[in-house]
Amino acid sequence: MLLFLLSLTLNFKVKEVTVYTTSAKIVREAVKNLSTGEYTARSNLIPGGIDDRSIRIRAPEYVTVGEVRVIRAYPDTVFKEEIKVLEDSIETIQDKIDLLTKKLDVLKSEEEFVNSIKVTMPQKYSQELYSGKTSTLAWTKTLKFLSVELERINMEKQTTKKKQTRLKNLLKRLKQTLNDLKTKTTYHYIEFPVLVKRAGTCRFVLEYIVSGVRWRVNYIVRAFPDKGKVLLEYHGKIRQTTGEDWKGIHLILSTKSRITDINPPEPHSWYLESFSQPPKTKGKETFTRKEYLSVAPKEEREFISNKLDILSSGISVTYGIPGTRTIPSGKSSTDILINSNEFDAKFFYYVIPKQAEAAFLKAEMENDSKNVYLPGDASIFVGTEYTGNGRIDKFTPGEKIKISCGVDNRIKVERELIMKFFDKGGVFSKKKKVEYRYRNLIRNGLDRGIDVNFIDCIPVPRVSDITVKDVFFSVKPDSMNKDKGLAYWHLKIPSHETFVETTGFKIEYPKDKEVWLPY
Repeated sequence: MLLFLLSLTLNFKVKEVTVYTTSAKIVREAVKNLSTGEYTARSNLIPGGIDDRSIRIRAPEYVTVGEVRVIRAYPDTVFKEEIKVLEDSIETIQDKIDLLTKKLDVLKSEEEFVNSIKVTMPQKYSQELYSGKTSTLAWTKTLKFLSVELERINMEKQTTKKKQTRLKNLLKRLKQTLNDLKTKTTYHYIEFPVLVKRAGTCRFVLEYIVSGVRWRVNYIVRAFPDKGKVLLEYHGKIRQTTGEDWKGIHLILSTKSRITDINPPEPHSWYLESFSQPPKTKGKETFTRKEYLSVAPKEEREFISNKLDILSSGISVTYGIPGTRTIPSGKSSTDILINSNEFDAKFFYYVIPKQAEAAFLKAEMENDSKNVYLPGDASIFVGTEYTGNGRIDKFTPGEKIKISCGVDNRIKVERELIMKFFDKGGVFSKKKKVEYRYRNLIRNGLDRGIDVNFIDCIPVPRVSDITVKDVFFSVKPDSMNKDKGLAYWHLKIPSHETFVETTGFKIEYPKDKEVWLPY
């Protein structure tokens, strides 16, 4: 049987997208009724930064697909007609704006001329009226004519300026559209030979990795202290700039950080050097653990969920989002709810009066679900009230986590210096002495009892010739960290009752030195 070389165009539509943290796998599908024969197949235009090495084409067993070739097409050729139409429209609108500018110049000249007549008219009117060359009625008509002319000129100026403003706004939008079109992402044709051994319906599946796609975790936390519950909504924010809207797709979110991360790093020796001055570096020289983790490569994380499809593929476990979704291309992110779980929570207040005269509500809860929650920013609500933004760290099954819910203004917190005694010492004394007394107050303004973690501070000397002694607490702390100078109380304050505690201490230091004393 003879096989004829035929040209075949396949319209591949996006069916499924797996979004990684810095890229995505696109799955497209094209269906065509074909007779037996040999074809040169070419796809429709496909946008985005495609990784050529990741392209894979699947077909029925009775169809053989040959070597794939990628043909790049750039915006100035793909959108040649559209660019020409936009350029012509921009030129036409610019001409209209120029004509309106000239009209405004004419109107301005007319206005100046009429105003010049009004300025010189009173003196001329007096002279001609005195000499009998004119009448009062004639000058009244002249005044009326000048007023009507000025009103007409002003109205035309306003109308012309409005038209000009509208055209300028339209011109700006068209120029932006033209710029976007000219700088749009590169397009591709995927071309490959096809040998069809049996006539029938052929389903072609095209897979590839594309850049310009990312997703990040975001939470909505709803705390209900009266019920002892926290509702944790786990969201994914997806942003893609491939130049193509994904409509009605099956969406999968993966924890894999980079699709190209297949090789472990090589170890390097860590050398120490000394400097008279530390070397200058860009940005920050040191990082907190949380700051470091926010910029360090993410490790592979396994998700286990009883509410979503869990798809195991290779070494990654992914979230299969139920239903179909539409993810537009552009600068804005699309929010996807991954899951929502309610947890039992213990609520307490965190109070450090020396740092802030406020009671911070916190919730402690245990992850009794099978979900692993990734680190992410969180919007915090207490009931229906928005209290602020926070962050949730990695939260694994069986692990406990504390979430800050904001300041509760119904809990009154005060710290007051009630005594300061300064003793310069006698003639033979080599020490100065200062004695302090602080009163800390916490008042529960709620109709229920509250748990409070109360922390107070005692100054800690950093040099040997300064001493802190005679430390006094009117209420004995539950624990004490002497190295850090921190005292801890775990309190239960009944409804509408007040807890008062007084802290005191003495500071001694040499007379010939000055010390920055606590306030």
